[in-house]
Amino acid sequence: MQKKQLNAKQEAKLNSYRATEMHVDNNIAIISGILAFQATYTKIKTNIVAILDAETIKSASLSGIAVGKTNFRQALCKSAATIAGLAYTYAADISNEQMLSEMNLSYSTINRTRDDELAPLCQFIHDRANANIDALKDYNVTTAKLAQLQTLITNFSAETPKPRTAISERKTTNANIVAIFKDTDKLFAQLDKQIESLTEENPDFVQTYFSTREIVDPPKKKKIEDVSMQKDVNPL
Repeated sequence: MQKKQLNAKQEAKLNSYRATEMHVDNNIAIISGILAFQATYTKIKTNIVAILDAETIKSASLSGIAVGKTNFRQALCKSAATIAGLAYTYAADISNEQMLSEMNLSYSTINRTRDDELAPLCQFIHDRANANIDALKDYNVTTAKLAQLQTLITNFSAETPKPRTAISERKTTNANIVAIFKDTDKLFAQLDKQIESLTEENPDFVQTYFSTREIVDPPKKKKIEDVSMQKDVNPL
């Protein structure tokens, strides 16, 4: 489910902006010959498009990135655990205590490793196995499997910084949206005075314009009273 990307006040303002825009567009002939009015209104329309575009960028869900990274992690841990397990059995057969200790890594152990440490750990497993590839071929560790593990390490390493980058981009987008709203409010303050000057010639247009300009405040959430804090008073 896609999260709402503008806060309640911004949504209320944007609804007012767009309603006003629709009304002016439907009566554009009234201001089409007044250059200053047109110029202000054109800037407003540009800002509304910018807000909608920024909202679309902000709506790019992080969940897709998270799912992608999770899939890469699972595949990587499974591949690394398989190689480590086979290298472990080889180490046991040749009584290599150091390698036994190094390759004693289950899927769950590898999967508990932090993101920034997972790729280096898997790279160590890959390199240790690759250094013993001739012997490990008898244990069903092939160059193809090591190549697959290397690809998974590379893919996971590429995915790891994406959520942080996306969060940073959204912070920038948030700041941009706030700035655009502020600028649009200033422009509407100008247009309000310009439109008001048309009251005598086009009273209905002006009246409807200012109706659409009204920003309906979002409903406030009622505070739920914590009944557990109330004293139980028995009637006399």
